[in-house]
Amino acid sequence: MKSIAVNFPSLKSKIIVEAAHVYTYESVSEHHVRGAQLGSMICQLFQNLGGQVEPWLFIDNYNAHFEAREEVLDVPKYLHQIAQNGFIPQKIIYETEMVTQAQVVLESLLKEGFAKKHHTGSIILTKGNVKLYEPSKDRYCCSLLDASLYLLKLSQAPYCVTILPQEYEKQQIATKIILKKLGIETDTIQAIYYGAQTNHTSVSTENVFVEKSELSSTLNSISTTLQLFDIIHKLGGNILPCPAPQEDSQ
Repeated sequence: MKSIAVNFPSLKSKIIVEAAHVYTYESVSEHHVRGAQLGSMICQLFQNLGGQVEPWLFIDNYNAHFEAREEVLDVPKYLHQIAQNGFIPQKIIYETEMVTQAQVVLESLLKEGFAKKHHTGSIILTKGNVKLYEPSKDRYCCSLLDASLYLLKLSQAPYCVTILPQEYEKQQIATKIILKKLGIETDTIQAIYYGAQTNHTSVSTENVFVEKSELSSTLNSISTTLQLFDIIHKLGGNILPCPAPQEDSQ
């Protein structure tokens, strides 16, 4: 394999990398392994560039109840499996832990006039068409819960990278719209998507938006690094740390 030298500015920031997202109603499959492998690679990438990396795992133990699904996930076994693929989370967050914060965020959005009741009964963002809450089911929507998770992440690190199957892209767009309404800068939040045969009701378009909505992305040092990583990875390569420059002997 050919090698290419690429010089990056050293990253001194803390970066939270979330990967291997799983629902408690799921059995472990190929896409979970793929997410763990990508999480490991991204952690290594930022460590090679001098960043302080903290891997996180987000476990959805919230939606099984609303979808009448049996909870079958063996968490210790899952942690062992993803660790075998290089991803060892330093922090594990369960989605039900985000409900209290989601309620606080929702009340703030309603108070500021950023949220309203839609004719379908859902509580949505006034601009953005993002579903926030289903009063008839007392169910907080995925994007609002994820926005609450990002608030937690951003309280502990300036940069967040989330690795998810492709189907989550619209949900992540909606999550950023919510954060922007809260006055949160979202340029330091980056998502990496990978192809997977997944189909989760909670992040389907009809459960994220009541109407179509889009959000443009911006570039910064983290997103640019990730784009280059994606290109090099697709070419079958890797980004390795450069050796420290040798001082001239006198």
